[in-house]
Amino acid sequence: MWLDGRRAEQGATPGPGWLLRINDVEFGYVRNATQLSQGAVFFHEFLTCMETKLDLQSVSDMLGLEELDITSVSSVAFYYDGEFGHIESESINEGQGEHKAIHKSKETFNPFPTFPFTGSLRPVYPLSPKNPVPSSIQHPDYAADGVPRSEQKIFGRHNIKILNEKEIEGMRKVCRLSREVLDIAAREIRPGVTTDHIDKVVHQACLEREAYPSPLNYVNFPKSVCTSVNEVICHGIPDQRPLEDGDILNIDISLYHGGFHGDLNETYYVGDKAKADPDAVRVVETSRECLDKAIEIVKPGTLFREFGNVIEKHAKSRDCSVVRSYCGHGINQLFHTTPSIPHYAKSKTVGSAKAGMCFTIEPMINLGSYRDKTWPDNWTSVTIDGKRSAQFEHTLLVTEDGVDVLTARLPDSPGGQLQLKMDITTELHAEESRPLAATRNKAQQFLGSGPTSGKTSLKRTVAVTMRTSHLADDDSHTPATETSPLLGTRAVNDSLNGPSTAGIGAGNGQPKPDEETAGVNGIDDARIAQFKGVPELQKRLKYIVPAITIGVFLSSADQTIIVASYGKIGSDLHALNLTSWIATSYFLSLTAFQPLYGRLSDIFGRKACLLFGYTIFGTGCVLCGLAQNIKQLIAARVFQGIGGGGLSTVVSIIMSDIVPLRDRGVWQGVINIVWSAGSGLGAPLGGFLADTIGWRWAFLAQGPCCLLAFVVVGLTLKMPTTDQSNWKEKLKRVDFIGAFVLVVAVFGLILGLDRGGNVSWTMPLTIISLSVSAVAFILFMVVEARFAVAPFAPLHITFGRDLVACYLTNFFSFGGWLAAIFYIPLFFQASDGSSAASAGIKLLPSILLGVSGSLFGGWLMKRTGKYYWITFYSYALLVIGLVVITVFSGIIANSTPMIIIGMTMCAFGNGIGVTTTLIALIANASPEDQAVATACSYLFRSLGSVISISLSASIVQQFLRSSLRSALKGNKNIDEIVDGVRQSLDYIKHLNPQLREVVRDCYGRSTTTAFGFMTILVFLSFISAVFIREQKLSA
Repeated sequence: MWLDGRRAEQGATPGPGWLLRINDVEFGYVRNATQLSQGAVFFHEFLTCMETKLDLQSVSDMLGLEELDITSVSSVAFYYDGEFGHIESESINEGQGEHKAIHKSKETFNPFPTFPFTGSLRPVYPLSPKNPVPSSIQHPDYAADGVPRSEQKIFGRHNIKILNEKEIEGMRKVCRLSREVLDIAAREIRPGVTTDHIDKVVHQACLEREAYPSPLNYVNFPKSVCTSVNEVICHGIPDQRPLEDGDILNIDISLYHGGFHGDLNETYYVGDKAKADPDAVRVVETSRECLDKAIEIVKPGTLFREFGNVIEKHAKSRDCSVVRSYCGHGINQLFHTTPSIPHYAKSKTVGSAKAGMCFTIEPMINLGSYRDKTWPDNWTSVTIDGKRSAQFEHTLLVTEDGVDVLTARLPDSPGGQLQLKMDITTELHAEESRPLAATRNKAQQFLGSGPTSGKTSLKRTVAVTMRTSHLADDDSHTPATETSPLLGTRAVNDSLNGPSTAGIGAGNGQPKPDEETAGVNGIDDARIAQFKGVPELQKRLKYIVPAITIGVFLSSADQTIIVASYGKIGSDLHALNLTSWIATSYFLSLTAFQPLYGRLSDIFGRKACLLFGYTIFGTGCVLCGLAQNIKQLIAARVFQGIGGGGLSTVVSIIMSDIVPLRDRGVWQGVINIVWSAGSGLGAPLGGFLADTIGWRWAFLAQGPCCLLAFVVVGLTLKMPTTDQSNWKEKLKRVDFIGAFVLVVAVFGLILGLDRGGNVSWTMPLTIISLSVSAVAFILFMVVEARFAVAPFAPLHITFGRDLVACYLTNFFSFGGWLAAIFYIPLFFQASDGSSAASAGIKLLPSILLGVSGSLFGGWLMKRTGKYYWITFYSYALLVIGLVVITVFSGIIANSTPMIIIGMTMCAFGNGIGVTTTLIALIANASPEDQAVATACSYLFRSLGSVISISLSASIVQQFLRSSLRSALKGNKNIDEIVDGVRQSLDYIKHLNPQLREVVRDCYGRSTTTAFGFMTILVFLSFISAVFIREQKLSA
């Protein structure tokens, strides 16, 4: 309500803030421009009630008056003069409810007088009330409160609906009705007519066809149609401004009838002056032709990104630019859905058209720069330079042999292409074989010159239900958001920020940052959360987080539980030189399946994938505890890793689904605390169990824990269903080939490194394994790019320039630090003679600092709304810490306290960095790619870990073997000692004291060499962090 409940005393002098006065009582102190507009509407309604002698009980209730007798009203005044504008009018009562205006300086006003408009157009308020729709007409789900719940349920889905015959018929009917309504509205266009009048015409035409006007209250859009005049790109709100001779007007019609939406728009000339204006003709006809050219290539198999290539090529030939912030969208029972159809060239959008798909193409073409800005109403999107913009849109059905334009023009449809434009088209087409400059000269000869699209940083915008992160790879920048027009300028990446699908969807988002200085801006995941239907889950986070983090703890603990005990395990199974396989076999399957879980969770649902992970992981733990030899243990660890891949990955995806991005850092800090606690406690716990009841219990005890987690998650986590297709259809979309090829690639690399380090780098098996690995990695990229229906590591995500810095930072930091965690206990046991439990306890300080760092990083991001410099300094600290470890492990001195200090520095820095890089990744990824992008982050972490541990094992074994042979030269038992030392740490205890010290020194020098290698890795992570792009984290 626009009133705040305060009233002035009887007879008080009017102040600058009052809005309405009845007799001598003042009401309504203005707080913002919206309240001013609402107050103006109320004033006019109040006077209408007086004129018509209607019941004023609702008015009196609103004003807080016990009674409001119309005969007792002697004067009514409406006045405001302040930062939001100036407006005044008065009325006095004469007789029985009749009144007349005695002073009226302004009935209409500009609600944003201080806003820096880019062109000459101004909003003319007050807005008329929303038009009612009878209950007898079917309403969409958002009609009452503005929230499109049906779109929430499918948010993040990648599969595109294929319509059946019945659904196609429903689309044909609603699109035919939509065309009729647009034609009726177009016939009203003439100088002097207001767009508010057109809105009423459209609304009435919809009701006559038993249809609901789709824009009405969609994300609280106030009108039944979008009307965009001159420099307005889209989402113009109909108001009181009369159209002028020379204007151009876009009318965007959308109807909801029979459970389906239809959507189309056209740009029309207002009066003869517009048709005689070469710039107006150029932009309107270029937009019309861009749509026609895009429609020409619609057929099964056409890549979605090809439409933008065709559109931008033609627009540039006319010295026009293509708007990048808004895109076409899928449409059926949902107003906006997959796929997204960007209109600019070099888009990284994936997917192709298939028969039965229904979507819109709606290029927005500007005379000047492609950049846009939004008025304070959070809807009206205008060109950044105030130059004109035009748009045309059709709803299209892909058929077996081409396309059916469901909203095609009728023979008597108003408007249409100008004959003059057709002549120009002929001339320009004749020039297409000439250089671009010559073509532009010819265009200017007919149409007048116009600046080409500028190259500058992108804006943020708000989308309602969708946003494509498959953004343009332009020379200068990549758009951060595409939204469907009516979804448009809200502020969702500003998340829902991405091109807004060209529908309505601006609304009550935050104002956009200044286009000149903002650069690439942030993502507001609170908006994503709102439209994904998860407020209920946010309220239950205190129950959900403990449930889902049980698996995070187990997964992280399992990665390090053998760190302090693998010497014991290797000695017990007589295979110390193969113990690196205990870790790498787990990471092998973990690496392959972590990114796969991202795609699987989109297909099968988050909860199902998490429960599957618990089942496989728990079973694998039991098998590990029962293993009788190293081969069985390695096989069980591979099986265990399949489940472990989902425990952390799916949890992160779930948190991204339901937690606002700015708060995500804090909650990620909580998760990282659990993760750090698990990985930190795993080593000392494993060492303790190995020294007491046996290492097998470190695995067996995890089985019941997994069962508990399965039950708790099953009871507490209630996620929306995202895919209703049957399990056979779902399985067809799983990228099993990509996963298999990746396993081959990683396995070949690990096997080659292991054989090279333990046997010889020139043996055939080593060479073959590394060669197969290289070929498999190349084949993996080909599969993901060309053959996978739903690739779990799409190349536009894994190699996206906004994301790759985050991935490389994770790859090198996890590689360096986890390898250090793996080999520091070995250093203590082999070179200092520490027990497994003692070596594990020495890791405890780093555990505490790692947990603190994670929480500190999340808190700092929430406080500042930034992450770049936090990330920069965290990885600098990680580098310094590993330098300290390397230097004090034998290069300068052998100091256990200094190594522990170095470990705490590493843990604190890495704890911060793990949190900030994940938030950076999410901030730079689009909402529909966040699940896959998060999973790919875990892929790079695991790849870094498995490759680093394998390389470190090779370095340790290579240097240990050569050091021992050099130090023991002349000893007749040299081969036996070398083999014995590499098989079991217990062997060292049985050597004579002098020989024992030589062996410990060799072990120490070999692990120090590996620490130097790890230092190089974390330095590379620091370098990678420099290239991470900052995005503002919206609250």
